[in-house]
Amino acid sequence: MNGRREQKSPPPILESARTLWYAVKDEEVIFTDRINLYVGEEKLCEVPCLAICENYCEPNDILLLFCDAEWNSKGAIGCKSVEEAKAKAEKGYKGISSKWVHAEASKEELDNYLREVYEVDPNSEWWTIRCSFCGQEDVVMVASEHAQICHECIKQFHQVITEKEDA
Repeated sequence: MNGRREQKSPPPILESARTLWYAVKDEEVIFTDRINLYVGEEKLCEVPCLAICENYCEPNDILLLFCDAEWNSKGAIGCKSVEEAKAKAEKGYKGISSKWVHAEASKEELDNYLREVYEVDPNSEWWTIRCSFCGQEDVVMVASEHAQICHECIKQFHQVITEKEDA
């Protein structure tokens, strides 16, 4: 061993997206700071790990994830293809092109990961966000760790509460 800590591979699913490719920055890769990715109001700085993932809810949506050493995503860029994601990564991390590793999780491994870590049925549309009260999908949601509520239910609940207060 040459004294370097061996980097573990990422899980088969990151940020509700299937991991397709991953790369770990080493001393041969130069961070160029040529990617303007802001998380909140702060520019994302250098990260040690990159992953290219396929979004489950939009299969044609490819994500380039910028991750810490434990594969926690710190930021993401949407791409049209794996090739575009690799090109964007190379822009910010010169030399990363030779570091990409194909993530080869089998369907069984993916399904087991979804059951064990996400605690969902892999045959369901587990990635959809539905209102905990009416079950509808909605773009506008208020969410907590255990529930989410759509704007229609909020309006209905508000009406019921204000009617009771006025009575």
